[in-house]
Amino acid sequence: MAIGPFEPGVQAVRQRVFHELAANATSTMSRGVFNWAERESTSEQHSTLHE
Repeated sequence: MAIGPFEPGVQAVRQRVFHELAANATSTMSRGVFNWAERESTSEQHSTLHE
């Protein structure tokens, strides 16, 4: 059984990683990029595009 990048568990880990990166970012731009990536990881649209 292969696990793909759009599996719910993978997306949950990705969301946590980007959340931590955003929380520790030192610039506004990097914080914004990491927050965007976190939102993308939890987006219903993102998860259904790749089914």
